[in-house]
Amino acid sequence: MATIHRRPDTLTVGELLAVVGGFLDAYTFVRHNVFANLQSGNVVLFCVEATARHWHRAILLLLPIVAFSIGVLLVDVLGLPHMEPRVRRPLRLVLTIQIALLAAIAALPDDAPEQVTTVTVAFVTALHFSTFTTLRGAPYTTLAESGNLQKGIVAARTWLSAREPAAKRHAGQ
Repeated sequence: MATIHRRPDTLTVGELLAVVGGFLDAYTFVRHNVFANLQSGNVVLFCVEATARHWHRAILLLLPIVAFSIGVLLVDVLGLPHMEPRVRRPLRLVLTIQIALLAAIAALPDDAPEQVTTVTVAFVTALHFSTFTTLRGAPYTTLAESGNLQKGIVAARTWLSAREPAAKRHAGQ
């Protein structure tokens, strides 16, 4: 997979990105009963609605999944070598898109259709998720704490059993 060139993140930036990711998921679930970040939740909800033959609701649950997929694809394409001469600073472009779309969502009236919010947030979180994949050289995700917890536990076990300095650093992060 191609990647956008990124500077190493600081622990503070990593924590802030994780907080943003968690907030966006909590907001869309509490407000609209859909997960904008964790698409596995939407796949489960889609299956529940389809099994119950609630086709309209099932189709609406596919929209954030499609938006998330498009966001992942955009970041992947921006990281391809032939894109480098066309897009000088792809990370800035991705961050600008995220900020602009979140500002637009924040400016929406309370009675805006939920799909506008959830689809836009799903797209933004895909950009977020696909761009920020490491924290100080360790694998990291801004959207799902399960993966971060798993990696931390494995690093702690590796450090305790093999006394590897890098594992200690990763476990602490």
